[in-house]
Amino acid sequence: MVWRHKSRTEISMRLFPTLAAAILPALILSTPLRADDYADRVAVAKEVAEVSLAAIDLDALIATMWKPITNQAAARGTPLSEAQKSEINALYLETFRGPMTDLMLGQDALMAELMTMEELVALRDFYSTDAGRSVMSKLPKVMEAQQPQIMQLIQSTMPVLLPKVMAVIQPPANAQ
Repeated sequence: MVWRHKSRTEISMRLFPTLAAAILPALILSTPLRADDYADRVAVAKEVAEVSLAAIDLDALIATMWKPITNQAAARGTPLSEAQKSEINALYLETFRGPMTDLMLGQDALMAELMTMEELVALRDFYSTDAGRSVMSKLPKVMEAQQPQIMQLIQSTMPVLLPKVMAVIQPPANAQ
């Protein structure tokens, strides 16, 4: 039996297919944002948007936009009648229902960019459950309940915050 040393080239040629077979799948799987992966995420994000829109009480969400106005009027001594509130509600629904529906349905590309497939699937699956639909239907009530605290926070901080923001936006006159 004659022992012969194999050259580096011979060894490399024999190992290359094995190494390539081991490394190539890892490289393919680790490639971020392949086009088909993004398209798949957009498709699932579209489902998330549709399921969440079907579960949320959009009219109640829109009502959270106008109720603070009526509450402020009442706090100032000018409470509105139920007929006035109904008319304001109708105006807000007419103005915002279509655009908000479009906005919610149009967020699929943004969600696909910001979320992983796993997150999108989990969100879609959650919104498809009774608990998920219940949570979505209660979100407007949560927002409405917190609206007075948010408004009070904004009103109490703006007198201090606004001058500081203006100082950043407008440098002192002698700096120009």
